[in-house]
Amino acid sequence: MKIREAVTQDLESIKTLLPYLVAFTVPEDRDSGDFWVADYALYQKIIAGIRKDGFALVVEVSNQVVATALVSFRDEMLSGKPSSHLEVIVVHPDYHGTGIAQNLLEICENRAREGGAQCMTLHAYHQNLRARSFYEKLSYCGEFLRYRKVLRETKA
Repeated sequence: MKIREAVTQDLESIKTLLPYLVAFTVPEDRDSGDFWVADYALYQKIIAGIRKDGFALVVEVSNQVVATALVSFRDEMLSGKPSSHLEVIVVHPDYHGTGIAQNLLEICENRAREGGAQCMTLHAYHQNLRARSFYEKLSYCGEFLRYRKVLRETKA
């Protein structure tokens, strides 16, 4: 296993991995692509150096990209202190349970700390119980719940 900076040649492999972020039931009014399309655009900008406020990593096994993570730097929402945000961490299902995600996340946390971040935040969809359990095992704690209501047109 090799963890390294993502490069332009990795973008196609990253794009193939991103749909695995949606390994849960998506509400019928949502498109599963909406959960990762913006992340892919951010990968493109960070890898190209257009955005310098983050980093992208990939994990290779036998010269094949099997996992990736994307981190951005931003001020913490409440305190305004330097922070980082885990935009993406995804592992191909064939490699679940191998420790790749934990190793990758630890490297992301260390890189974020080295970059001046005092904490790391992330979003986890409430129905994504596998991801939430993983984050909680690694001492992440939930702070906010986001509520949403679809506003349907009423017939007059």
